[in-house]
Amino acid sequence: MPIVAFTREYGSGATAIAMKAAQGLGYEYIRDQITKEAAETYGVAEDELIAVVESKRGFWDSLAEETQVEFALLASEVYRLAEQDNVVIMGRWATLLLRSIRHCIRVRVCAPMETRIPRVMARRSLDRDEAAKLIRKADEGASSRIRQFFDVQWGDPLLYDLVVNSERVPPDLAVQQILELARHPEFQPTEDSRAKLRDRSLEARIRAAFKADRETMRLDLIIVCESGNVALKGLVFSGGAKEAAEKIAKSVDGIRSLDNQIRVYRE
Repeated sequence: MPIVAFTREYGSGATAIAMKAAQGLGYEYIRDQITKEAAETYGVAEDELIAVVESKRGFWDSLAEETQVEFALLASEVYRLAEQDNVVIMGRWATLLLRSIRHCIRVRVCAPMETRIPRVMARRSLDRDEAAKLIRKADEGASSRIRQFFDVQWGDPLLYDLVVNSERVPPDLAVQQILELARHPEFQPTEDSRAKLRDRSLEARIRAAFKADRETMRLDLIIVCESGNVALKGLVFSGGAKEAAEKIAKSVDGIRSLDNQIRVYRE
C-alpha cells in the first residue's frame, strides 16, 4: 500500500482528515514522533527542530550551519519512518521530501482565512485578532522554510496529488478521495519505487551522520546511492576530511559498498 503525506494550512482541519484516513487505511498516524525521535537519535533539542520547521526564518538562519544540520536530521527521520510503510505522515516536509517516490500520495489541505479563523478561535479560545495573527504566523513560517530548503512555493498545486479545500469538502469526503487514491494502481509500490525510497533514505542518513559530526558537518558533499551502493563526491581541503567522511559513511547501516571519489584540494 502507498504512503500518504500531508501538508496543511493552520486551522484547515487537516489533522482530523489525516487521522481518519489513517484509521480507514489501518495505518499509523505520524507527526510528533519525527522531531521527538530525531532529537533522541542525534542528541539535539526537540524545540530547535520544531522551530526550524514552523518558525519564519530570520536573515542569519539562511547562513547558520545549525539550520542545515537540523534540516538533515529531520529529513533523515522522515525517510526512516516512510520506509516502514503503512504510515500517514503529517507535515515535517514529508510531501516535498517524498515527492520523487511513486507510491507516496501527497495531500495539501487548505481553506480561506475566513473559514480558518473561527475554527482556531474555538479550538484555542482566542479572540478574532489573536486567531488571525496566529494563522498568519504559522503560514508565514511554513512558507518561508519551504522556500529556504526546497526553493518552491508552498501553495503550488502541482506539488501535490490532491488539494482539499476544507471550506467546501467535508472531512469524510476528503477521506474517501484519499482512500480511493490509495487503492488505485498508479500509487501502488513497486520493487523499483521501494528501492528508490531505500536509496533516498540511505542518502539522508549518511548526510545526517555527516552533519551530526564536528569533523564533517561543514563538508558540502554529493552523496549518490543506487541499490545500496554509495558514492561520495566533492572537494575537501585535507586528506583527513576525506578519511573522516569515509569512516562516518561506513558507520551507517544499509551500505553495500562505498566508493570514495572525494578529491583533496591542492594549491
